[in-house]
Amino acid sequence: MDKKSRRVNKVGWMTLAGQGHLVDVHGRKKFDKSQLTREGDLPKLFNYQAKRFDIKEVMGQFDKDAHGRIIH
Repeated sequence: MDKKSRRVNKVGWMTLAGQGHLVDVHGRKKFDKSQLTREGDLPKLFNYQAKRFDIKEVMGQFDKDAHGRIIH
């Protein structure tokens, strides 16, 4: 469980109770359990040059304040 008493798997992703599917904060299924690794995490992605894909290179990284809100 997370700090707001929502069910999460062992790597910290929010899950649908008893089914293991990954869900968003509204409980809507986003990833099927069959798409996850054995540990319950998303598989690593690689680009065409066999380099590990890093989402931060594409979208950047947001700074957050002490309350977790994105700083513009």
